[in-house]
Amino acid sequence: MDDQNQPPSNDQVENLNSTPDSSGSTPPSSNEPIGSSPDDHVASPFSVPPNEISTETPKDPKLSSPISDNKIQVHKQGFMPLVLTIIAVIIFIGTVYGVYGWQHQSVSKLNSQLSAANSNVSSLKTSLANAKTTASAPNTVKIAPLGISLVVPSNLANLTYVANAQGSVVNVSSQTLTDLDPACTATSSGTNALGDLSKVTGNYSSSTSVTLVKQFSGYYIGYSAAKTPCSTVSQVNSLVTTLTTSLKTSFSSASSTD
Repeated sequence: MDDQNQPPSNDQVENLNSTPDSSGSTPPSSNEPIGSSPDDHVASPFSVPPNEISTETPKDPKLSSPISDNKIQVHKQGFMPLVLTIIAVIIFIGTVYGVYGWQHQSVSKLNSQLSAANSNVSSLKTSLANAKTTASAPNTVKIAPLGISLVVPSNLANLTYVANAQGSVVNVSSQTLTDLDPACTATSSGTNALGDLSKVTGNYSSSTSVTLVKQFSGYYIGYSAAKTPCSTVSQVNSLVTTLTTSLKTSFSSASSTD
C-alpha cells in the first residue's frame, strides 16, 4: 500500500523515457526539443555558442566614448588665443578711434585759430597800406607845448603826442599805431613809438645826444629816437620805421607858433 503511493524513482523515469514505442523508435529525451533531428545537433562552423551571444545593443563609439582630459585641454588651448585676439582687436579699435577724435578736435581748433590769425593779418595789411599812402596835400600838425608846428605827410596826419610834467619834452606816436598795438600809445614817460621832441634853451651843440630839428632864437628843438621797439609784432614795427622816416622828413618844415 505504501509502495503504490511513492513517486517513481529516477531510474524508473529514465527507463520509461528509453522504452521504444510501438513503432520501434525511442521517444525523444526531455532534454531535446520536440521536432529536432540529429542533424540539428551538428555544429555549424558559423554558429556561436549560446553563452557567447551578447544581448546588449551596440553603441556608437563616437557617442559612447568618453572625452579625455587631453581633448578638453586641446580645446581650451585653441579657444584662449581666439579670445585674446578679439580683446586685442577691440582695444586697438578703441585706441584708434580715441586718437582720431582727439586729432580731429585739435585740427578743428587749430583751423579756427588759423582763420582768426589770417583775418587779423588781412586787417593789419590793410591798415599798413592805408598808413603808407601819401596824399598830395601835406598836413600841418601843431605841437603846442613846444610852440612849433610841422608839415607832415598824410600817413602822419593823425600824429599824437603827450608832454612830460615840465612841458619841455613831447613823446610822439600816431593813432594808426595805437589802433594796431596799444603798446605803441604815446605816454609821458618810457618807450615811445616814434621817439620824442624836446625844447632846449640856448644854441644847439653837436656834442649833445639829440638830433637837431631846428634852431630858433634863444632855443632849439631836438629829436631823440625810440630806444626799443614798442611792439612785438614785426608788421607793426615795420610801420614804426616808415612813420619815423616820415617824421624826420618834416623837421625842415618846423616853424614857431609863439
